[in-house]
Amino acid sequence: NRNFLEFDNHQNQKFSLVITNMSGQIVRRMSNITGERVLVEREDMPAGMFVANLIDEEGNFAITKLIVK
Repeated sequence: NRNFLEFDNHQNQKFSLVITNMSGQIVRRMSNITGERVLVEREDMPAGMFVANLIDEEGNFAITKLIVK
């Protein structure tokens, strides 16, 4: 029930992670992420597809899909 999201963070920036369901509702929010990976607990997330938005302090972002079975 755990997954790691891994990303490049060579400049040690702070990131925020926002996970939404396909309707756009926020199901998880994390902030002050400073490493190159973050643990996502999926225990209370229902099965389905989600969108993970990783946003840095300058407003740059990366988007990926998460599938929970």
